[in-house]
Amino acid sequence: MKYGDVLKQYPQLKPHFRRLGIPVSGCGIYYLLDMTLEQLAQRYHLTAETLLKALQRGY
Repeated sequence: MKYGDVLKQYPQLKPHFRRLGIPVSGCGIYYLLDMTLEQLAQRYHLTAETLLKALQRGY
């Protein structure tokens, strides 16, 4: 699943992404929206498990 799809389907996760240091709005995030969650985790030096835990808390 792409980051942009996650933000559209689950807007309640935005605060979780912000806490992890991942931008959720603004003109500079267009290249992030096409990234998969694994690519996003690598870009921000997070483990995929950290990102998945944030997703699970938000559901």
